[in-house]
This record gives sequence, structure tokens and C-alpha cells, in this order.
Amino acid sequence: MGKSNKIISEFQLEGQFLGFILKSGYKPKMMRLQTATGEYWIKIPKSLRSDLVRAELYNQLKPGDRIQATGSSILSLKNGTIKLIADQVLLPQQPPLTPPSKRGEASATGQEHLTPTPTVPVETVTPGAACSQKKKCSILVCQKSDCRKRGGEEIAIALEEQLQELGISDQVKIKKTGCMSRCKHAPNVVVMPDKTRYTRLDPEEVPQLIEKHFAPVAMT
Repeated sequence: MGKSNKIISEFQLEGQFLGFILKSGYKPKMMRLQTATGEYWIKIPKSLRSDLVRAELYNQLKPGDRIQATGSSILSLKNGTIKLIADQVLLPQQPPLTPPSKRGEASATGQEHLTPTPTVPVETVTPGAACSQKKKCSILVCQKSDCRKRGGEEIAIALEEQLQELGISDQVKIKKTGCMSRCKHAPNVVVMPDKTRYTRLDPEEVPQLIEKHFAPVAMT
């Protein structure tokens, strides 16, 4: 078997619901979620769509509501893009919406046994810690046309200069990638291996980003 060009892991995100991205003008295909680290587009499987549309219809889900989503994160090693696919969505003060295939067996009272949603991220990474392990640290910088026009090249240069200044350019690599499918929020950057995404990044914010993720590396 050939080597897989994808890395699949679990994600958990919490933030403000911004709305749906529609397919064919009326079918909700993706959900927009604003978090502390930026805006994420999360694919909604068919098994969850009807429940989410019903929640919106009955005013149980509105733009600005704080929600939580968990599911699978698929990273393409070929072009650096990340696809998020939800398998559970927790609405404000509502039971989690879960696809039928993931729901527990119904009890004698008719209630379902659901696995509680954890209150901490499924995958927790201490900033900079992974660089001292077998995983290599890198920063993916989109270089497609929209990102380049909005400062993608300048971001890559600023990142490289900051890494050199701290003396860790041999430990953290800058990788220029293809489209990350977030063109409206260019320029786009993803920090690996913790997969933190930054959108609309400004070169002046680069030192803060490096300090946040790689300060422990610089001190070793």
C-alpha cells in the first residue's frame, strides 16, 4: 500500500455561530464558526443537516450563539489544506446533535445514552513542545493568488526573518502551499503540528504568533 497523503485527527472547536454556507442556494453544506483563533468552515454531514436547519427554523440556533463542534480534521500533506467535518454539534443549552450512527442504544425509558462532550480540547498541544519531539514544526503559508495579493509573500518573509532572529529557523520550517480554501479571509497561515489556523494575518502580528507557538523552542 502506498503512503497516505492525509493526516486525520480529531478536533473540538467552540465559538460563535456565524451562519451556513449554502449549496445550490438552499442546502446548508458548511457551518461558519468564529473562534478566538479565527473563522473556521466546518462541513456538515447529511445526517446532521436536517437537525441544524430545524434548530435554526425554531429559533434555537441564531447567528452569534455560542456553540461547540467536534469531528474529524483532515490535513492534506500535498497542498496543506485542512478540511473539518463535524460529527457532533452542541447548541446553546441544548443536547448535542449527533448522527444516528454515533448515537447510543435507546434505554427502556426511550432516552438515548450519549457520550458527553469533553470540556477540554481533544488534542491539546503545549506551544513549542512538539518541536522537541519526533514531529517537526512548520508554518504553512498559502501562496495562491488571493493570499499573495493580500500579503501572503510578505507574511512568509516576516516569519522567516523572525525565526532567524530567534535562532530557530532550523527547527521551524516555512512551507509555501497551494489554496487553503479560505480566499475571502486571506492571507492564510496554519501552524503545525497543532494545526492552528490564522486568517487575515498582518506582518506586524508575526512576532506575537512566533512567541505564542515557539517561545519554548527559542529558549532551548
